[in-house]
Amino acid sequence: MTKKTLYFLFVFIFFFSCKPTKENKTSDIPVIDIESGIKEFVIKNLSEYASDIRYVQLETNESCLVTQTIKNIYLEDNKLFIHDNEVYLKVFDAITGKYLYNIGSKGQGPGELAGLTDVHINASEKRILLNWSVFTHLFDFEGNFLGRLYRPEFAESDEAEKTAPNVAMINENLFAVGFYTPKDHQENAAMIYDKEQNIISVLKSYKDRIQPPGFSTYNLSHQGGSFHWCMDKLHYYRGLSDTIYTFEDRNKSLEPYLVFDFGKHSSNYNYNPGTENEDVITVQALSENNRALFVDFYSTRMSPEPYEGEIWRSTGWTKGFFNNFYAVYDKEKEALYCLLQPTKSVLGLNNDLDNGIPFWPKSISNKNELIDYYHAYKFLEHANKLTNPGEAIKELIQSIDEEDNPIIVIATGK
Repeated sequence: MTKKTLYFLFVFIFFFSCKPTKENKTSDIPVIDIESGIKEFVIKNLSEYASDIRYVQLETNESCLVTQTIKNIYLEDNKLFIHDNEVYLKVFDAITGKYLYNIGSKGQGPGELAGLTDVHINASEKRILLNWSVFTHLFDFEGNFLGRLYRPEFAESDEAEKTAPNVAMINENLFAVGFYTPKDHQENAAMIYDKEQNIISVLKSYKDRIQPPGFSTYNLSHQGGSFHWCMDKLHYYRGLSDTIYTFEDRNKSLEPYLVFDFGKHSSNYNYNPGTENEDVITVQALSENNRALFVDFYSTRMSPEPYEGEIWRSTGWTKGFFNNFYAVYDKEKEALYCLLQPTKSVLGLNNDLDNGIPFWPKSISNKNELIDYYHAYKFLEHANKLTNPGEAIKELIQSIDEEDNPIIVIATGK
């Protein structure tokens, strides 16, 4: 064989030996066994994952009202960045709750967007990316517009794969973005590129079908995926995959990190009513630190505690009975714990730190601060269900009005 032939043979063997599909899992990548996990639901205490807890009441006035729909809230550099239904971020002081300023605005000029699909915050660089359609705008933590970022030209036609509006900043020079396609086959999942728009590496998709033939749909979390930080490591997950990937600096690529084994609960991603797997379980949202992976699971009937409430879908708030449940994957024990509701119809970890409302880390800061939040009226509703609330909760209840801005709950992670 020639040296060139040997080289391509090595690359072929390396690529396919490292791709953790359910038919070919590698022994050094932890597998999260969903079928085993749902055999027993348990209550887990917040004190296992956090050492203390505090509450922040956001300032409420006409200039900074948070909308009913909250996509997420992030904490970095003692600032709370609110991603709600507006096309900009609202920024509050994380100690006092005082409103500070907005990042971005609505429009078509510099630093302005017509919509806001995705937000990415890089704490080490103190940079924020606001993504919508083909636009990615770069800001610093003070809200100064630093310019528009451009992605590599990848699509050649309207039917070709396109980059999704979920650009993430790895460092000052490197970026990551997912793909979506209107076709039935998606060739690529995500790519790494530099600020000169040079493609550094591409993560291939091994799911052949994104939807049934002839049924056109686009779901960002399923096709384009989402990026999240685990302290200083960038991770990537797309709903069509069973794998969480991590960015590895040594070869500037996304590599397998954790694998979900859904077993009989795998989705067939048929969005026509009545055609999905009845036992389906899919990942709705992830947050993560070095200790644990916190997973919000969607299911159609697998929770032992169906509850009446409201849940955010891509089309808005939906009321009804739900089978969603939360789970914690303990990295040290390599064990998945599916959680019972500590308070009826309130999902989360049992708040044994101050006998407060169940807590769930919807985001985690670079300093391992776990962030949860409730609209004021929801906080009061849930607090009234508590049998023995701590003094801090009692005092907080007295100072809250139902029309106030959300209450932010911050726990220090272990």
